[in-house]
Amino acid sequence: MRQGGLGWRLTPTLHVALWASLTVSWVDHTGGLASTSIERRLQASPQYVEVATALPGVGDYLDDGLRKNRWYCYRVRAWFAGESSDYSNEACGRAR
Repeated sequence: MRQGGLGWRLTPTLHVALWASLTVSWVDHTGGLASTSIERRLQASPQYVEVATALPGVGDYLDDGLRKNRWYCYRVRAWFAGESSDYSNEACGRAR
């Protein structure tokens, strides 16, 4: 994974939480300084949409209200004071 211009690295992982939801989690290497943008796409689509922004120090996001048995992919990036990291690697999972 490449590091962003700010030297921050984010590594997302997915956990199936509840029916029709997914939990995205990441490791914050910013020392709790940066917010995190969470983006999602359907696995069959190339277009990402921002679904949430996590406050500094937060390391997970529950994405609920998803359609059952659909595959979703996520990426995250840190941002602080007008600068942002590169996007993370993609993590995909099936909502159940």
